[in-house]
Amino acid sequence: MSPDAGGTMRTEIFRQTERLPATPPALLDTTLREGEQSFGVYLDMNAKRHIIKTLYAAGIEEMELGYAGQESLPQLLQHTRRAAPNMPCTVWCRCREEDIHAVAALGVTRISIGVPVSHAHIVTRLRTTEEALLARLESVLRLARTCGIGFVSLGLEDCSRAAPQTALRMALHGVTHGAARIRLSDTVGILTPMQTAELVRFFRRHLPAHVRLATHFHNDFGMATANAITALASGADSTDVSILGLGERAGIARLEEVAAARVLTGEAHNAAGTQGAHSRSDASPQYNLAALRTLAHTVAGLTSMPLARNLPVIGADIFSVESGIHADGMHKSPELFEPYAPELVQGSRSIRLGRKSGAAAVAHAARNAGWCLSRHAVNELVARVRALSDRCNRALTDAEFRNLCHQVHTQAPDNANTAPHRAH
Repeated sequence: MSPDAGGTMRTEIFRQTERLPATPPALLDTTLREGEQSFGVYLDMNAKRHIIKTLYAAGIEEMELGYAGQESLPQLLQHTRRAAPNMPCTVWCRCREEDIHAVAALGVTRISIGVPVSHAHIVTRLRTTEEALLARLESVLRLARTCGIGFVSLGLEDCSRAAPQTALRMALHGVTHGAARIRLSDTVGILTPMQTAELVRFFRRHLPAHVRLATHFHNDFGMATANAITALASGADSTDVSILGLGERAGIARLEEVAAARVLTGEAHNAAGTQGAHSRSDASPQYNLAALRTLAHTVAGLTSMPLARNLPVIGADIFSVESGIHADGMHKSPELFEPYAPELVQGSRSIRLGRKSGAAAVAHAARNAGWCLSRHAVNELVARVRALSDRCNRALTDAEFRNLCHQVHTQAPDNANTAPHRAH
């Protein structure tokens, strides 16, 4: 089944939003910077190397490798230059000259500078003024140019709680002094998709056309993935993601969800080459979703993070059904209740029997097990399936169901019509 089988998944926002940027929107994975800030998450160098290798092979366009002064940064830079030679990699810096000197000494040519733009962060956290911060930003950007850093992304921290004109003033000041990209950060995860679209369009209207626009959404109210997808549809050039959404507090937008949504809605497809963003092929998915699913499970194991079985894209049971209507529909045509084929994300389909099952699903399963049952026998089998499921408080195993089929056959008064032969 193709991603569009049974009708397109596209929503109005995908159909109607005019794409403003000249190049396709991109995903920036910040697992190794934002993700490592997660409480209790510790990744050793082998894990980081595996993440870099997989993200590169899966076609993710950009990575944020870490931050200025990070002990493992020199090793990460060295490894990435060998393992992912064509992938743009940025390093996060504070708006301080010592951070610029530190990354320049390592030969870093792409950085992201974080600058608070809300009144609370400027006054309470930094204990400074807007004017003083503008002056500091100008000085730091000048130093970056002097040190040969060719690309600067300016992150507007706590942008969602800042006065729009204050945030815009900081952005334009940064652009005037060399920033090539502005990153809008919803630091405490309060934006809704509608507010996200409005914010992105506001900056898109007021920034020079050559300036790239990026976004960074936290997930405190469960809207990070939706906001990230909305931002790309509203004119952003890129959005930050991380594996499993790892990040401060409730994390950020999940890489596996945003990538899958873009591929499976037709928003992310290659134009030319073989596979992934770094070597492309005609109409192939831009991201290797199977590789991202495997990576998500690997990182979950490395970080001792349990995964809910119904997690979008990577959950173990997202293609499992039990209820009668859904099971019957799946037997008739899977796309009736599936937005995409399980194989696209390395999943598998499972139709299980239990107390929610109806006669059609039970009869179908009995035929597959080799039993040709009468209507009376099917009804009896349904009752027994539901009763056993109730006692066990779960769906039945295949062995349990076969045993019930045998019981019904041997005890049915009309068992002459419930032949125990294997149906062909």
